[in-house]
Amino acid sequence: MDITGLLPHQQGIARTANLVIKTRYNFRDAMVLEPINPKVPWRPSLLWKASPEFVGCEASDRPFPRSIKEVFSDIAATGLPIRIIVAYPKDNILSAKDYQDDLKEAKKLGVGYLSVTDINDGELEYEGISISLHLPPPEFSKYRRCLVRGINDAYSLYMNGNPSHGVQELGQIVEQIINNLAGQAKAKGKLTKSNFIPAKYYKFAKLVEDLLAERVIDMATLGKCRGFVDDRNISSHKPKSRKAAANSYRKTRNCFLLGLELLEELPGKFESKGYKFKL
Repeated sequence: MDITGLLPHQQGIARTANLVIKTRYNFRDAMVLEPINPKVPWRPSLLWKASPEFVGCEASDRPFPRSIKEVFSDIAATGLPIRIIVAYPKDNILSAKDYQDDLKEAKKLGVGYLSVTDINDGELEYEGISISLHLPPPEFSKYRRCLVRGINDAYSLYMNGNPSHGVQELGQIVEQIINNLAGQAKAKGKLTKSNFIPAKYYKFAKLVEDLLAERVIDMATLGKCRGFVDDRNISSHKPKSRKAAANSYRKTRNCFLLGLELLEELPGKFESKGYKFKL
């Protein structure tokens, strides 16, 4: 690996980052200052054209450099599965506040960071996520108080390197709410054709179909629930190529957004039909 094209202060950082990342992901040595794609306005210090993601690492003097801030939106707009990791010296000249602000900003955007402590010694502190998966924090004021903790936990899982797990966690909340709806509808004689029995397992996709068939609440909302079920299952399948990853990550991101939309919408739909909204 020829790192002579990097600035002198970047070379030691890049050498250690290459070792840490290739060991973590079972990669070969990185390419240096190579373009990812003609659409991407960034040539990372180190690049792995892996499957199912591109992994680009920027050697920097801080965890979240201006160079990444300036290209982040353009990278996200491509929709390509690109994971960004910033390698930086643990012993840096930032103030404690600026250092923590950098870590917070990087994590908020799903940008990974790797601290270099010495030659051949570093730690991948946060792996990040593909930038095409990035989501801003939910506006928690939109949701009923009983939902906020669960939504926050699901979002944390999503942004902490496991988006599909975050989607599944959000799905558990939606599923619990719909099961409560079905129990109330059954008790009121509004769900007469279904074999659903409260507190017993019943396939969620089938339950949504049963609720749709008897128009228990707003049909459009139940239709969104059905779409959410389908996309939630797709998000758990691991893609085998970058093209498949681009499609899967788009669906995973949209599925999480749809789950948030449902959790904002469902309380009012319950109450408009005389049902009590609860977890």
